[in-house]
Parts: sequence; structure tokens; C-alpha cells
Amino acid sequence: MKKMAVWMLALFLCLMECTGCLAASFEDDGLLRLVNREEKITKNYEPADLVKPDVPVNKKNQEEQIYMRREAAEALEKMFAAAKEEKGYVLLAVSGYRTYGVQQLLFNNKVASVGSKEAAQKKVAPAGASEHQLGLAQDVLSENFRLLNSGFLDTEEGKWLYENSWKYGLVFRFPTAGYPMENTTDKAYKTGVTTKQNIYRY
Repeated sequence: MKKMAVWMLALFLCLMECTGCLAASFEDDGLLRLVNREEKITKNYEPADLVKPDVPVNKKNQEEQIYMRREAAEALEKMFAAAKEEKGYVLLAVSGYRTYGVQQLLFNNKVASVGSKEAAQKKVAPAGASEHQLGLAQDVLSENFRLLNSGFLDTEEGKWLYENSWKYGLVFRFPTAGYPMENTTDKAYKTGVTTKQNIYRY
């Protein structure tokens, strides 16, 4: 009986510790932190462990725009290396961490372009609602396709990335009906994003 009580206590303490770890994962610095139009992050949030992934970039002037949190950056490096080793594909990083202010500027530009905040939100996240501010997201292209549009996932590199990114802890973030694959279920009703984007989230 005493042994059973000790085991139960040990199990309880273990569960408490795991619960604490899981809860921490959802906090601002947690790798599972949800950020969207309903669950916004604060204006001053900036990850403490930002590093520049050692990967090729789409343009030379984008080198300072691809920073990610350390763990995410390491996963991205492994994924890019695997694409090169397995298929000879050269993937390119485009845009990683963004400050609240940069996201606000991008959103304001989109509002000016499309004419309303409602329409803009379907294409660009408002400030505080972007996973880029978490340092866990990266726009990805390839040496053979350098435009940020839906055409990338029709390329061999885009297909490989979509099919293999999960192995490295990254997911294609904004699936819409029939995109990236014909049988893709529309998730726009959940994400709020209707445009076809090449964003991968760790």
C-alpha cells in the first residue's frame, strides 16, 4: 500500500511537471503560442533567442530579414540541407522575424492597396496577429522560383517542401481549398487568410 502511494505521488508530480511545461509552451515565448486575428501578441514582444539561419536567401538585401528563434532556425537549416542532399533543390529564405512596427507598415500598405481593412486582413495579418513576430515563421521560395505567389507550390521544390516539411517540425501554414494540393481542405474559415502563401511555421 505504501509502495502504491509512493508511485501515485511520483506519477502526480510527473504529471504536474509535464502540465507546467505544456502550459509554458503556449505562453508568449512558447513554441506553441497561438497568434492570429483573435489571439494577438503584445506590441513590445520580441523573442530573446533570434538567430540568422545559415541558409541561402532570395535576395542579398533580405539577409537581415530571415531571423528566427534558435530552435526554428536549426530546423529550417536541416530542412534546406535535406532538400539539397536528397533532390539537389536550393530552397531560399525570404522573410522571418518581423517587429510589430514592420507588420503594421505592411498591413497599412495593403489597406491602401485594396481599399479596406477587412479586405487587407485576408491577405496580410494586422500588427500583433502575425506569426512572423514570434520568430517561428519563414516565407520560402527556391532558386528556380523567386516570386511570392501560388506558382511556387506547382514547382518540384514546392511539392517536396509541402510533403517533407513536417519531418523537420515545420508546417504549411495557410491551406485554402485546393491549395497546395487538389484535395486540400479549405482552412480559410479558421485562419482568416484566403490568399495562397508560402509560409512555413515551426
